[in-house]
Amino acid sequence: MMLKGKDMASPFVKNTVAAVALLALFASPSLHAQLFSDDEARRAIIDLRARLTQLEAENQALSNRLDGMAKGQLELFSQLEKLRAEVANLRGVTEQNAQSTSVAKQQQKELFMNLEKQIQSADARLRQFGPQSMALDGEEIVVAPEEKQAFEDIQKELSEKRFPNALKLLSSFNQQYGQSKLLPWTLSMEGATAYALRQYKTSIRAITSLDKAHPKHPRTPDALLTLASAYDESEQAATAKSVLQGIVKRFPESEAARIAKERLGASSKPTKPPAKK
Repeated sequence: MMLKGKDMASPFVKNTVAAVALLALFASPSLHAQLFSDDEARRAIIDLRARLTQLEAENQALSNRLDGMAKGQLELFSQLEKLRAEVANLRGVTEQNAQSTSVAKQQQKELFMNLEKQIQSADARLRQFGPQSMALDGEEIVVAPEEKQAFEDIQKELSEKRFPNALKLLSSFNQQYGQSKLLPWTLSMEGATAYALRQYKTSIRAITSLDKAHPKHPRTPDALLTLASAYDESEQAATAKSVLQGIVKRFPESEAARIAKERLGASSKPTKPPAKK
């Protein structure tokens, strides 16, 4: 009777132990990390826990059978202890696997946050040292950061009416950045500022350079009015008149052309001789 119980229990226990050992092998943390993604890991954990519950039920059944067997069933008892050890090991692997998955997710989250910060930092540096956009007279232009900063310094000097210093900055800008997209503005500003300071030669030079390099720029017609005034103040009335006529011919629909016509009309009126006393 005792041998019969042993013969029936031993194959079942051996098969169960083999199944548990196989599950324990595939549930090891290192192999799991290689074979499963996070989603697969979660499903594997659920399956392992279900198998664990089943094994514990089988364990209880074997324990109940063991209680009714004689002391001679030592082999079955030894196999039962091995089964319990495997179950305990499987439980530990399962919990460790779940914890490892959680830690991996947290590490992954921290990694992406760190990468995002690095990308934002790099983008800020690129914006600082890369080309920058400016809007002038409704036109969007892209310039180097140092050009933009220099132009803003000029605007500040002009807004605070520090004209001599503004003129120095304008002259320096136009010499240093001879190919800048800001030249139509800086040359016209230099011409106007120099005229206001009665530096007519400087005004003539700057506006002549503007007209030569950017003859069709929207800033050019108004700048040419200043040029005509600079020639007139330099006692070059004929040249001033020629500049005004050029404005009317080249920009007939502009406000500058209307003003030029008025000046030409005023200059063409005969001057009345002084009355005799």
